Amino acid sequence: MNSRSILLVALIGLLPRAGASQTTERLYVEACEAGDLIACNVFGLMYETGDGVPRDLSRAASLYEMACEGGELVGCTNLGLMYAVGAGVTLSVARAAGLYQVACEGGERLACSLRADSERFARSGRVGDAETERPLSQAIVELPELGVRAVSDELGRLQLTDLLPGIHALRVERLGYTVLEGALEVPGSGPFVILLYRSLLNDPNALGRITGRVMEEGVNRGLSDVEITLLRPPQVGTLSDGQGRFTLTGVVPGLVELRFVHLGYAPRTATLIVQPGESVEIAAEMSTQPIELEAIEVTVRSTYLERNGFYDRKIGASGAQFTRDQLSEIDPLLVSHVFRNVPGVIVSYESGDARPVSRRSTSITGGNCELLVYLDGMLMQEWDMDDIRVEWVEAMEVYNGLNTPAQYARDPCGVVLIWTR
Repeated sequence: MNSRSILLVALIGLLPRAGASQTTERLYVEACEAGDLIACNVFGLMYETGDGVPRDLSRAASLYEMACEGGELVGCTNLGLMYAVGAGVTLSVARAAGLYQVACEGGERLACSLRADSERFARSGRVGDAETERPLSQAIVELPELGVRAVSDELGRLQLTDLLPGIHALRVERLGYTVLEGALEVPGSGPFVILLYRSLLNDPNALGRITGRVMEEGVNRGLSDVEITLLRPPQVGTLSDGQGRFTLTGVVPGLVELRFVHLGYAPRTATLIVQPGESVEIAAEMSTQPIELEAIEVTVRSTYLERNGFYDRKIGASGAQFTRDQLSEIDPLLVSHVFRNVPGVIVSYESGDARPVSRRSTSITGGNCELLVYLDGMLMQEWDMDDIRVEWVEAMEVYNGLNTPAQYARDPCGVVLIWTR
């Protein structure tokens, strides 16, 4: 039996028999108008089910609303159920969740159960510079009340998941920018955009400091000898003292991740921003139970690409790089079709054999010139790149002109690097 059926059974004894007289209906009307909220709720149920009166969902919703506004919590739950399915009212999951919340806070257990089962939402967005609107990576976007946070990628994109409906406090922080605090509506409409303003820094390279305390979850007691490690080069660490306190000095500004490890406790991590010349304080709790306290993003990297410098170039070079996942999203029929996604690079085909040749317009030569193509590090001559199948390609890189990495800068035009699986 579902929740709605349980609610109907609970109230069915209060309903008049089918075919009740107009006198019975009039008595319910008079009682409801006189402020009898239970009568309003029961009368609404009569209209919802068509028991004793013509079925009228809009009238039922109106009566439930009267009962709810007067403090009859079952009326709030009933009205929430109607909003959840759009019966007699406009469908609104957010409105339903809000009504469940009101009833639950008043002690209505069914409303608490319904609220817990309410649909969760996700919202995607982008972080950018307020003056230039260029994307900002490594910005922490957090909804503190929900314990939800995400870090923007190289294009400034992020996604917040498992969100309850409502308006939630929002906090955004990024190296070199002023902290932004605001509100985010869930479910909302479309992607959101967050623009940050640069902060005035006396010395943008000044080292920062991290201080904090590690405690056992649920107990106001510090944990000693916890290994705290900064998870980025140079990896530095320390141990918490007898009170669970610790300090890390000389921290390079930026996005940092700390790892906490102690025998008998579940390891955990924390991500934070260290601003130049400033101190950041953090309170961390560790649980004796092996449960996940904070999501850890794990990236599986190809040893082959690692050995050939792909990931290093992806961070430091200015070009276009395509991983296996990105190539799958593009879903090209031929390898040459990938060039359609690279600005400033076009694909032409030589007459006769329709062989694709990548070209770009460059001021160095004063005209079009051909990019050199390397397959697994070997320079290819008079070669049709479409001779290999797309599914064989593990990654691809495209560099133009002065953006070409030094080890491949033998031609002023640029290079295409293709790495097979």
